[in-house]
Amino acid sequence: MTDDIPQIILGLGNDSEYVVMIGEAETEATTLDKLFSLAPELKNPAAAFEAARAVNHLSQGQDFEVIEDPAAFEKKLRETLASEDPSAPWHEGVIRLSDYGTPDFAAIKKPAMNGTVLTFFAEDTVLGLPYRVEVDLASVPIRVTDGDYKALELDPLDFGQEDQMPTPLNDEDDPLGKLMEVGPAKTD
Repeated sequence: MTDDIPQIILGLGNDSEYVVMIGEAETEATTLDKLFSLAPELKNPAAAFEAARAVNHLSQGQDFEVIEDPAAFEKKLRETLASEDPSAPWHEGVIRLSDYGTPDFAAIKKPAMNGTVLTFFAEDTVLGLPYRVEVDLASVPIRVTDGDYKALELDPLDFGQEDQMPTPLNDEDDPLGKLMEVGPAKTD
């Protein structure tokens, strides 16, 4: 980090709201407007990663993580895909990236500033899927909504034959599903 970019610490405030603590004094910002008024240096292109971390934290908390290293993100996602068995039956509540597909990894870039627009990519911390975010730091007020997190298009994985595609379990093979339908067995 260069000397003119203030230190930022991501945290939770006394009322469990997301806060960014800025500089050695750890002055708290809970809104994007306050963040950039306290630390206008974050609008500098050299501060794009720190700005992305702060914007992401205040707008999404821990639901998304800024992708700092696109190559490392691609490697992690590909390793996860390689570890999954595409012929395994589908199970409710089990997240498999192979059920979604793969993004265009070349489109995922490090955080960058183009004029007043901060662009970064973030990973959904539950699903592991990438999103693109653009924020105009010159807008008044500066706002980021859920709709500003745009999921990248995913290319379906090719599993070969149609009958090799993952399929849900049969009801007979799913004791939890049966239990949910009929309820627990009663004992006398």
